[in-house]
Order: sequence, then C-alpha cells, then structure tokens
Amino acid sequence: MPISCLIVGGGLIGRSVAYYLSRFTSHILVIDEDPVEVLSPPTRASLGVLTRPTTSLDALSHFYRVSHALYQSLAAELVQETGIDVGWTACGGVEVAYDDQESTTLHDHVQRLQQRGAYCQWLTSEQVAAREPDLVSAPSAACLWPADHQVDPQRLSRALWSGAEQRGARYQTGCVRGFDMAGNPAALLTTGERLEADAIILCAGAHSHGLLADLGLPSSVVRAAPGQSLRLQTSATVSGIVHWAGYHMVPTPEGTIAVGATNEPVVGEGIPAATSEEARVQLMGVVERLLGTGGTVVAHEGGLRPKPRRGRPVIDRIADADIFLATGHYKNGVLMAPATGQALARWIVEGEPGIDLSPFRIRR
Repeated sequence: MPISCLIVGGGLIGRSVAYYLSRFTSHILVIDEDPVEVLSPPTRASLGVLTRPTTSLDALSHFYRVSHALYQSLAAELVQETGIDVGWTACGGVEVAYDDQESTTLHDHVQRLQQRGAYCQWLTSEQVAAREPDLVSAPSAACLWPADHQVDPQRLSRALWSGAEQRGARYQTGCVRGFDMAGNPAALLTTGERLEADAIILCAGAHSHGLLADLGLPSSVVRAAPGQSLRLQTSATVSGIVHWAGYHMVPTPEGTIAVGATNEPVVGEGIPAATSEEARVQLMGVVERLLGTGGTVVAHEGGLRPKPRRGRPVIDRIADADIFLATGHYKNGVLMAPATGQALARWIVEGEPGIDLSPFRIRR
C-alpha cells in the first residue's frame, strides 16, 4: 500500500514537500489553519530573491546551490503541469553604495563573499545607468551578481499546490495542538480529531515552537521574527534585483515594484503577523532614496519568519518515529524550498535524503 503522509503547515515549504512527495504517492494530506486559497503571510511578504549561491564547501552553501540549481527546470515543469508561470528569471542583481562608508562596507562584504567562492563583477556608473536607468543618481560603488535569480513566491506557492493536488494530494483546514507517537504517528487537532499517517512532516514555520515542545524538543531552536514588504505602483522601473543597505527592490510580474524586507526583533509565541506605519515609512524611504520618487502602495505585507538557532534550518527526523521536521528557513524559505521538498520526499520514500542533512539536525 502507498505510504501516507501528513504535512503540518501549508506554507511554501509544506507545499514544496507535498509537490515532491506527490511524485511517489497520492496519499498526502496537508493541514493548516488557513484555507488553501489563503497564502501564508511569509509567502505574501517575500520578494522571491534567489541570491548568491557560493562555492563554499560547507553543507549549507551546498544546499543553497542545489536548491538554486533546481529552479529553472522546476519552473518549466510547473508551467507544463499547471499552466502557472512562477515568474522565474535569471535577472541578475546590482548592489549599489552611495557614500564612502557604504562603499567601504560593500567592498568588505564582496571580499568576504569572494573568499567563499562567490562571483561578482564591479560596474562603472555608466554600466549601472545602462542597466538601471531609473536609479536616482550614480553610485559611488556598484557590482553585478550575475547568479542572482528571481521567482514570484505567490505564484510559486499556488503552482506547487496545484501540481500536488493534480496527483491526489488533499488539503484540510485545521489546527494541530500536538502529536501522539504511540504506533503510527498521529496529529491531534484542537477539535479532538486524530489524524494518523505513516509519516508526519512538521512544516509549521514560525509557529513550530509549540509543536516542537510537544515532541519533547527545544522549542527555542525556531523563533518568530517579523518582516514586512511593500509593493508599489510607480512611474520608475527596475529591470532586475537592486540591493542597497540590506534591502532589495525587484520588479513584479504585475508591473509593480516590490521592496523589502524589514528585519525586526524576535517576538513571543502567539504574536500574529502584522504591518506597521513605521515599516511603511522605512520602506518608502528606500524607494525614494534609490528612485527619487514615491508611488502608490498597492500591497503592504507582514509575515513571521522562522528564525533558527545558529543560522541553519531544521531538517531532521525524530529518532524511532516517522516524524520529520522542515522548519527554520528564516529569510531563505523561497531559495531552499525545492531542495527541502526533494530531500524530504526521498528520505520518506527511499529511506535516505540524497544529500547531507547532518548540519540541519535539531540537536547540533
């Protein structure tokens, strides 16, 4: 009989796991507090920047590269399977600095990345103007990251689920309060319902901490950190990703410009994702600094990102139980979603993930 899988969390990571698992089995149920048509706040707030896969030999960098390399073929497969164009483009990214301090910071930053194997090309002011003519002024320093790519997270989320659903995956709205690991693992819902499966995959993102504690694991390994972004209608345009002072500005398939994201302190359990006027003003200031103009805000999104301990996500299996963990991707959920989904699917079905996941164990 085909293996049955229960995925707790219907965000981008959960949908990627469902998509790749559906290639092996149709007995998949995704459960989330929100209905399937409601995309998770982090997905809505994400800009979809797939940036700077380095050639470092550490496992995290290798995982980045593997996932980054999956996107071109995945985007083509999703169009063929679902008819949804996920907006993948190998657009490259320009990083700019506008004063001496910013230039020094950029040069130091680039040097560190180059020592880890990253490749970039320094640009003249004329080259920047040719590439991004609507930037307000000539930068004092600028470089091109040719390996920067972009994808639309909201279209990607819809496409991944559409592909999984076409192969038999199902979605249920509900809230998981804990787990029962006696015999086959089961998720316990707040309604009293008990959902049993051959394998359970916890993909609850920033809401993982309570469920981790129920499994007897340290809940502090994943915390919730807010981030906000804007999408604006403006007369100015950008052709690819523009990086400045830790912010990103990107074009969207709808013809708007997206800018983000804010980095905010970790919040306590139960604090919902929210937007603020302070963040709106902060992000509008980024747009005005780079483009010399404002615009009309057409979307202001806020999401809670799962911030992991020691900078690495948690991708693991609980010993002696068929419960798997895929959480704590923080700002790299979009980048790491394909490799996470692929690795979990192989691990569950074939018994091995096909890639070294030891640095991502919860106890590390």
